[in-house]
Amino acid sequence: MNKITSYVLSFSLFFSSAIAYAKNNDVNSVQLNGQVSVLTLSNSDFTITLNHKSISLGEGWSDDVEKNIGQSQTDDFVGTVDYGDETYKFYRHQYDGLDVYTSNLWWDKAERTVDDYIIAQITLKSSELKTSRGASVGISLTQLHTLYGTGQVTESNGTQRIHYSYGKKRISFKIAGDKVSSIIMSYNKED
Repeated sequence: MNKITSYVLSFSLFFSSAIAYAKNNDVNSVQLNGQVSVLTLSNSDFTITLNHKSISLGEGWSDDVEKNIGQSQTDDFVGTVDYGDETYKFYRHQYDGLDVYTSNLWWDKAERTVDDYIIAQITLKSSELKTSRGASVGISLTQLHTLYGTGQVTESNGTQRIHYSYGKKRISFKIAGDKVSSIIMSYNKED
């Protein structure tokens, strides 16, 4: 066996073992040469805790959920948004350091009525609120990479965002001056 084949086999075995270890030990990333190369998100990455209660992307919007979050500063109709061939209604509920968007998203594809709403987006704008991994507004880009890995970077109109996806769900971090300036948990329109 030549050196190149031996190296490739060794690397493949190491990489496979690292992935298996991560899956079996609930590890969210694997590091190779100090760089995060594999990242696994789960539904818990789309849940935050407020007032000792959890709210999650996709959770049904009800009086109890609204009460658990606290008194909103404003509630307003945002408009309708196209998802594929369908159009759904969105409302914004603003709180101190937090926006929650509710929608009748996919009511027609689920066992819900047109008036049944879910949490369709959670936007964190305060350093007091954290993701399930501990990310918050104000952390550095280095800290973000430690918690989530490198992610998919996009730039538009001078604004950089780093995205991580799990099925139809996406968590996005807006970056300003090498720090996180807001965190958005939402659904991908493309899926």
